[in-house]
Amino acid sequence: MGQASSSVGELGQRGRRRAARALVEVYSEARLGDLLARVREGLEDDVDDVFAADELLARYGRSRRALAKYCWGRGTGGHVEHVATDLDLDPLGQHPIDWWALGAAGDSE
Repeated sequence: MGQASSSVGELGQRGRRRAARALVEVYSEARLGDLLARVREGLEDDVDDVFAADELLARYGRSRRALAKYCWGRGTGGHVEHVATDLDLDPLGQHPIDWWALGAAGDSE
């Protein structure tokens, strides 16, 4: 009997981690879309300025890395669950993280 309850506990934890990964995946994909929209907008504004385009792409890279680090950390289930809890605590996005702004100043690594 103890063995069966242990399996249910593991299944529960696996289910929670699966749900957490799904939530973080949706969040990450949406924020990447926001970042790409900023890049498209910037490229349209400065069509002929190669230096501005280069900085824009570098900023996208820094922002994307900061987002990935937040969402996935080192890929451990515990980290992803923590991020999912953060997202659950702010379901309306009242305290959003401005990933574009985080990519503005220097290298975020």
